[in-house]
Amino acid sequence: MLFLRVCVGGESNDKWTPSARQLQNTAVETAGSVDISGGAGTGSGASATLIVNKAATRQEIWGFGAAITEPAKFFLRDLSAAHQNEVYDLFFSNEGGNIGLTIARMQIYPEGHTAPGVYDWKANALYQDQFALEIYKRYPAPITAAPWSPPAWMKTTNSLKAKDSALKPEHYGSLAQWLYDWTQYRREHLGLNVQWVSIQNEPNADDVVWNGCNYTPAEMEKALRATIKLFRSKESPVMVGGPECGNDKSAQDFLDAMSKETVASMDWIAHHGYKSIRAPQNDLDFRKYKKPVLMTELCGGTLKQSGGQNDDINDGLMWAAHIQRALSRDEKGFLFWQLMRDTKANQSLMELKTGHDYYHPFKRAFVFANYSRFIRPGYIVVNASANIRNLLVTAAKHPLTGATSVVMVNHGTSDITVTLKGLAGNVIGGRITNAQYNFAATRDVAASGGVFTVKIPARSVVSIAEKQTGGAL
Repeated sequence: MLFLRVCVGGESNDKWTPSARQLQNTAVETAGSVDISGGAGTGSGASATLIVNKAATRQEIWGFGAAITEPAKFFLRDLSAAHQNEVYDLFFSNEGGNIGLTIARMQIYPEGHTAPGVYDWKANALYQDQFALEIYKRYPAPITAAPWSPPAWMKTTNSLKAKDSALKPEHYGSLAQWLYDWTQYRREHLGLNVQWVSIQNEPNADDVVWNGCNYTPAEMEKALRATIKLFRSKESPVMVGGPECGNDKSAQDFLDAMSKETVASMDWIAHHGYKSIRAPQNDLDFRKYKKPVLMTELCGGTLKQSGGQNDDINDGLMWAAHIQRALSRDEKGFLFWQLMRDTKANQSLMELKTGHDYYHPFKRAFVFANYSRFIRPGYIVVNASANIRNLLVTAAKHPLTGATSVVMVNHGTSDITVTLKGLAGNVIGGRITNAQYNFAATRDVAASGGVFTVKIPARSVVSIAEKQTGGAL
C-alpha cells in the first residue's frame, strides 16, 4: 500500500498510512436531488453499454493534485483566516461536496542553502510548509517535490536563473545531499509526507524568466545516480526520479540517452505534457520503461480548444480528457500546475485577487473532484469499455473492499443512456459536474436484473460508485 514509511528510532509509521475513512469513497454517502436514472422515458439521445471487468486489474493510483508553490504566499497574505480554512477544506477534505485532492507538489527552494552544510529552512519556503501542514490536517497528502534551481553556489553561473547555467561537475554529491536533507527535514521535523523527489524541474528549459538549471542527459544521469545512491544508503523511503522535462518527447529523449542501468535504478518517472495540451496526439506512452509514471505539471490550453472560456464546462471537459488519457496509459494519477493563482487564468484551479479577501474555484477544479473523490490513493484501475466514441470511461476499485467507482465523461452534444454491467450490489450513488452543477450529488440508482442504467447528460462528467447496503462490497 502507498504511504508506508520506514520506522526510524522506533517511531510508529501510523501517521503515514491513510485511515479507512480517508481511503473510502465518501462522495456517495448522502444522496442528492439530481436524477441520472436512465431507461424508458429518459428522452432522446444515444445509448451505450459499458462493461466493467473487475478481475482485469491495472495500475495502483497515487492520486490527483496540484502545486502549492509560490502563489501560496498570496493565499496566506490576502485571505482571511475563515476563507483560508474554507479553501483548505474545499480542496483537501474528503467529505461532502469538497474536491478532496490527494497530492501536493512543492518547490525545493535553494535560497536557504547558502554553503555546504549551512541551511535556513525557513528562507522563502515558510508559506509552503505552513500550507502543507494545514493540508495534512484534512488529509495526509503525499508530497512530490523538485527544485527549479540548485543553490547558486553549485552552478556554473553562480545564479539561480536558467540562462546558460549548469550544475558544476564537482557538485553532484552536493546536490544529492541537499535534496536528501530537504526531504529529511520535512519528514522528520515537520511531519510532512514527502514521498517523491525529482532532480530538476524542466532541465532543458533555458530561455525562461523563472529560475532554472540546464542538464544534458549525461549530466542528468550523473545527478540521478548520485542522488539515488545517497537516498538508498540512508534507507530513505522517498522515491527518486526524473527527468521532469516540459514535454513528453524531451522526457523520452532524456531517458533513451541514459544507460538502461540508470533508468532501471530510478524509482519513478516524472513528466510534464506541454506539447500535448494543444495537440493531444503528442502524448507519449512511458510504459516501455517499466517504471511508475506521474504527470506532475500541466496547464493552459487555447480558448478555441476549451470553447472560448477558461472557467466553463468546455474547459473542464478538456481536462477530463487529459486525465483520462493519462490513466489509460497506466499512469499513477495527474497533477495540475498551480492550485491557486492571483489572477483569472488557465494556470490554476482557483482564482485569487491580490489585496482582496476573495477566492473562486474554476469549473476545472470540480472536474478534478470526480477523479480525486471517486478514485482514492491505493485504488486499482480496472478495465472498462463502452461501445460509443463520445463516452470516456475510467473505473477503479477499493484495494480492500473491491467497491468500484466509474468516471464517465460525455464530450458530445447529446445525452447518453448507459447500461452498466459488471458492478456489484443493488444501489449506486453518484456526482455530476456540468454547466449547471459543480459537483452535485445525485439520487441513488437501483439495479434492475443485475445492471444499472444511468443517463449521462451532454457535456458532463458523471461519476458513480457502488454503495454498501447491509453488507460490505
